Amino acid sequence: RIPKDVEMMLEANITMMELIEALKRQNNGKAPGPDGLPAEFYIKFEETLSIPLLEVMNEVLTKKEIPKTWTEAYITLIPKEGTDQQQIKNYRPISLLNSDYKIFGSILA
Repeated sequence: RIPKDVEMMLEANITMMELIEALKRQNNGKAPGPDGLPAEFYIKFEETLSIPLLEVMNEVLTKKEIPKTWTEAYITLIPKEGTDQQQIKNYRPISLLNSDYKIFGSILA
């Protein structure tokens, strides 16, 4: 059984401060996901986007349903260092996720 205080914390809405801190922690220069919006976009337009983004994230927590775009990813192959790049076994797959989903995940982590 989860203690009541921990349960209340897990069910609490995300605050603006948590969102702003998560934006500051995002890695710049990373490839964007399918929506094409890198973390830098959310950082640059923080003032305009923070309220709608916060509303979406809190709605996700309330309804326990994530936007369809958060389930999408581009999968690409990255070569392993120091290997023959002519061989497919020398590549590893990575998933490129949308930045808004990564911001949400970093708040919950």
